[in-house]
Amino acid sequence: MTGWDDFQLRFEGSGDNKTDYSASDFVFIAAMFRCIRRCQVPRRHKPRHRTSGFSSLPVNHVCMVSARPNFVRNHPEDDDRALTALFEPTSTQHIFDTFTSIPNEDLSVRHSSQALAALWDIQKSMFTRNHIFNPSQTFQFKNQLNYVTTLRDHPVLQEIVRHVSDHRSEVDDEPLAVSLLCLKKHQFGMRSEPAQKIIGELLRRKTSLSLPALSRVFVCMRHESIYGFTVMSEFLPLLYSKVGTMSTDLDFRLVSSALRNCATCSTMAIKCKYLERLNEVLNENSIVFEVSTLCKIIAFLYEISLLYVKVPEKDSTCETTILASDLNRKVCNLLGPRVCEMDTVNVLSVSKFVDFIYEPVNFVSAFSKRVIELAERDRRLDLMSTIHPKTSAEENELSQFLHDFLDTCTYFEYVHFLVFRLLKKIKYDHVLHYKYWSKVTELLVNQDSKSEVEGIFRDYFVEDPAIDFIYEGLVISSDPFLKRKIPVFAHEYIYFRRGSRRNFFHREFEQTMTSLILQFFQDYDNGKIILVPKDYTKCFAFLLSIGYENLEIRKSFLPNLRIEDLILIQKGAELSCRNNTSVLNVLSKQAESMSSPNLSALKCIGLAKLNLRLQTCFEFHPIFATCMTIAASDALLNNSRIAKEHLTLMFSSGFYLPAALERVSKIIDEFPNDVPVRLVSRFLWACFIFGVEDIKGIEESARIISRNSHEMRPLFLLESALALCFQGCLDRETVAKIFCVEYLDEVDRYIKAIHYISRIPRTLRDIFMELNRAVCLEMPEANVPWFHEKYCAEVAAIEGYHRDTCLHSEVAQVLENVLGNGYFARRTYSPYFYPIDFLLELNEFGRPVEISSKPGEEKLGGVRIAIIVHTPTDFSSNQRTLMGRHVLMKRHLEIMEYRVINIDPKKWNSIISKPLLQPNSLNNDNSIEEA
Repeated sequence: MTGWDDFQLRFEGSGDNKTDYSASDFVFIAAMFRCIRRCQVPRRHKPRHRTSGFSSLPVNHVCMVSARPNFVRNHPEDDDRALTALFEPTSTQHIFDTFTSIPNEDLSVRHSSQALAALWDIQKSMFTRNHIFNPSQTFQFKNQLNYVTTLRDHPVLQEIVRHVSDHRSEVDDEPLAVSLLCLKKHQFGMRSEPAQKIIGELLRRKTSLSLPALSRVFVCMRHESIYGFTVMSEFLPLLYSKVGTMSTDLDFRLVSSALRNCATCSTMAIKCKYLERLNEVLNENSIVFEVSTLCKIIAFLYEISLLYVKVPEKDSTCETTILASDLNRKVCNLLGPRVCEMDTVNVLSVSKFVDFIYEPVNFVSAFSKRVIELAERDRRLDLMSTIHPKTSAEENELSQFLHDFLDTCTYFEYVHFLVFRLLKKIKYDHVLHYKYWSKVTELLVNQDSKSEVEGIFRDYFVEDPAIDFIYEGLVISSDPFLKRKIPVFAHEYIYFRRGSRRNFFHREFEQTMTSLILQFFQDYDNGKIILVPKDYTKCFAFLLSIGYENLEIRKSFLPNLRIEDLILIQKGAELSCRNNTSVLNVLSKQAESMSSPNLSALKCIGLAKLNLRLQTCFEFHPIFATCMTIAASDALLNNSRIAKEHLTLMFSSGFYLPAALERVSKIIDEFPNDVPVRLVSRFLWACFIFGVEDIKGIEESARIISRNSHEMRPLFLLESALALCFQGCLDRETVAKIFCVEYLDEVDRYIKAIHYISRIPRTLRDIFMELNRAVCLEMPEANVPWFHEKYCAEVAAIEGYHRDTCLHSEVAQVLENVLGNGYFARRTYSPYFYPIDFLLELNEFGRPVEISSKPGEEKLGGVRIAIIVHTPTDFSSNQRTLMGRHVLMKRHLEIMEYRVINIDPKKWNSIISKPLLQPNSLNNDNSIEEA
């Protein structure tokens, strides 16, 4: 091997993946000059220190991604050859050799701070995220742990750190902040002596620190809990001044990053100032943002997505409301055409936002395509977990990937949160669900194993194991790291079982968690740990969900529970098979005490949701109505997430708020290319449930559904199609897509996949039947056959005629007194199986004729009158508005040439008091309709 080949192999770290330098003479010459220059560095007269234990590690590997990594340069390049050599080192040993060769009289803090940054660059290049999250790699986490531990204890590194900390006052702002960050990355605690010295120096500069340095300080402090919050709070006045003067792409990138890292402790004034300044820049279109900057802005706006600020308009006394969600929509639309430029780091930085916010639709769609492109090139777990499957085929592919990953993964404890993120998107693979919770159980059983290595990857975790306080709020200063995950697993299990997976259970996991949680509570009682209310809630709700007996909420925690904590406990009670009346009563009283006219829209919706789930009778508590009304008038209803939750509460409770529907209709009409199809689907379904017709936004909703029907699950597509048919806006293309053999097969596969979920298959079949009936009656030109006759007959035979109340008996008695027993039929079905409470037939003279109960398909002669006796549930709960299904039923019966009489139970007493209803007095059809 030639000298150049040896240099090239050493520089790239691998002979199997080396760059062809022969393609560029310039690169070759530049590399040779760098090599020669490094050989001319003057040597210090002291023995060279070599790292003990490095021989078994790939310490000479510089970069696995490119031949020229982007190294941090703390200082401008000059004639200092040693400093120049530290700008682009080839290995850890090369950094040590260069530093130790500098004479004492020439050694400056520029050399030590740059050496520290270069060591971190080497570590980043050696241990990339690709190795961590790619299941095909054979990389062992233990290697990095050994590397960092050995490097941290090496005397040369100790000398470098000591030199930087002793000469900290001579270092400029940015190199000093970079040095602190490098200490953190090399596992020097932020409360160690050298870190404390640097932090002290930074605090002395807290009124004049540069923005890049300020941003890095917040990165260092973000996981240091109370200590970190205290340090960051000292810099908040400076950050506030920087927010108001943002004028370049770099300013926005650094400020957005800083604000996201200090989001927990920053003030409302800073966030509002940020919104104002960003709104000004977007309106002026004065900055061309880079892709990475747009990603950082989106990530921070997601953190404050429920925030808004009112600012006075120029030359006016009016105020303008600036919503974070509206700004996020604008920024996403700026990024949308440039999604193809996003690399893996950028994609992962906004993936959390896309997981929870589904607008603007064009951006989300382009982002999803970009994620799939990147995942096809590199099927790594973090990328795969950001994919949102839109079809059954995509979900099956993700399911198979996760099966393979769990079968071969040997580092599950470090990536379980990513696995769960992907698992949530795979709804109907029962085997995969069981396999995941089995892995978690195994993890908990072996939770006393060493897990110090997890501290190496603190950038990829929310928690920091090097400190006592973790983000979740639970304080355990000496126990293994995995014990701190117990509240997290408890919460995930409840979340996982809610909704469509409520019948899922994993007994071994439940038993393991129960014993650990009970030990948790015992340690808390003995003063060994500190337990905050939200973590206590997760553990308590878990025990409640699995049916643990004799549970009561501890009074010491009750006053400090949040609305979301109460909802979680209620979910646990809902999943339980036991009677938890006492717990629910406590929740109800606590919820009542939280009610306030000053609650935000999200808290109002949370409180209304809790009240709805706790109700024991049809009438709602005044809290529910108050919260729903406040939420409907809040500016945040323009946020699609809030609007969707509000609509779901409306049609779940039957609580009709016309103002809320009108606001959502305006959003759809104004932003047809931005609103997510989920919001449109919920809007259409709410309009159908409450029988609202001729409302703005229906035609635009029809176009959105038609355009995105391929992305919708069968249940939501069928609901939307039925609602559109009710509005008279269902297009022939959607009908053709639904009523074809291929889609019927897809529905059958969907039902088969969710057969263990008791409610969804029946709901899906009922809605499909209703849609089939509606299309047959209202769109005969579509030539869709009626193929639910057998289904309806079977349901009727099994369940019987379910519309039978005391009021029905009273109406029957009146009809018998007025007409006689043989002149009306009771409990019949029309063609297409609409239930008819009472059926009458009139002859050509309008006189009742004697009939007998006949099957629904057998037509009666003359004019047919269908009397429908309504119950309170046929109307909205707060207004006397007939629900959409009954409006549609009346319309369809009239299409089938029935005359329909609706009897309102509240008007019944006034009807029977009229002299009209006397024997033999019904001598014409007008009098019957009046009755």
